[in-house]
Amino acid sequence: MGDRNAFFKKLFLGDLYIWMVIASLLAISLIEVYSSIQAMSTVRNGDYNGQFYRHIVMELAGLAIILTVVQIGVKRLLSSKLTGFLVFIAIVSWVMLLLTPKFGDLVNGARRTMFGIQWAEIVKVFYVIFLAFWIGQYSTEKGLSPTKKGWAILCALYFLWVVPIGLENMSGMILLTVVTFCLLLAGGIRLKPFLWIVGMFMAMGLVIGTIGTVFTSEQLKGTPLHRVPTWVSRVEGSILGDKSEEDPKLKYVVTDDNYQVSHAKMAVANSNGIGKGVASGRERFRLPQAFSDYIFSIILEELGLFVGLLVIFSYLCVLWRAIVIAYKSGSMVYAMLTLACALLIVFQAVINMSVGVALGDFVTGQPLPFVSKGGTSIWMTGVLFGIILSVSVHAKTLQNKKKETQLVVEESE
Repeated sequence: MGDRNAFFKKLFLGDLYIWMVIASLLAISLIEVYSSIQAMSTVRNGDYNGQFYRHIVMELAGLAIILTVVQIGVKRLLSSKLTGFLVFIAIVSWVMLLLTPKFGDLVNGARRTMFGIQWAEIVKVFYVIFLAFWIGQYSTEKGLSPTKKGWAILCALYFLWVVPIGLENMSGMILLTVVTFCLLLAGGIRLKPFLWIVGMFMAMGLVIGTIGTVFTSEQLKGTPLHRVPTWVSRVEGSILGDKSEEDPKLKYVVTDDNYQVSHAKMAVANSNGIGKGVASGRERFRLPQAFSDYIFSIILEELGLFVGLLVIFSYLCVLWRAIVIAYKSGSMVYAMLTLACALLIVFQAVINMSVGVALGDFVTGQPLPFVSKGGTSIWMTGVLFGIILSVSVHAKTLQNKKKETQLVVEESE
């Protein structure tokens, strides 16, 4: 028994709370993806067993990635020996991201995958890792003080790496932009450059909004901006609301425009607080992305409010533990790296859950981390969790060394 416990302690290294979150999300994922895929296969006469077994394999692969990253350790993972290899993967992923809008698979009017891989998910992870190193490099006691060359590098990376993601997935660009703002604030950016950045993004948003208002999707067809009118219409619909909400005669009419939002609301309403039970939800047959974009709606409908709150608490726990780990890491780079990974997970979860409860329809396309059915997104979430756990191992080792040093000093006195 002792050998077995020692084995598991060596295998599952890092923060216990993070591991508890991973276990809870994994369990909920298997239950609700089982239910959602069953409904999808019933409607489309698909291979239910094969789809579910594939999801199990993907989740186990994500877990294996977490364990691998933790065992390698954050120091060795970011060492000079592996840096070249990681840079090579990053460049390949970026090139594939640029090629995806032209040669990728067309699904629901957008091209986000090529060769079965969502290259944007890989690029997102590399972007936040670079951003963490960038902040660590230019961080001083007085706050963040980049040189002009430093600002130029960051702007170039954003427009070359993040904007291409937004061409096919606006929510991905919004997610990375928010993470960027939060990390710059956490790194101690000064007020003047921060206001310049805010102004730049407001100007960019105004230009995009103007293009989406003046031109139609048909006029922009074949150009990189072909989805801009769709973005603008979704933003207007979410901010201004649906006309059916104002007209009592149309209030309960489900149209093509409000189909997903309407059925997401129905799923939440059907739960009655306690849930209808596993594989008993009605809306899993109706929501087109019940196993991905709208899986939180199905969680609420079938498992009830308590499990829904558990999911929310789990992601908040990730953010809380990341702040604690960052504080104890002893390195600005490691602290920013931990916060970057946690913010990417948590904000992505917030976007997905907001769509799931119909708080906004203009930010679809983001899976619920480690819960939604997927492949690349699960793997990359595994990388993010693995980095957080690796830094927690480093922080714990650092704290132990400090305690040992303190004991030696006390004994010598």
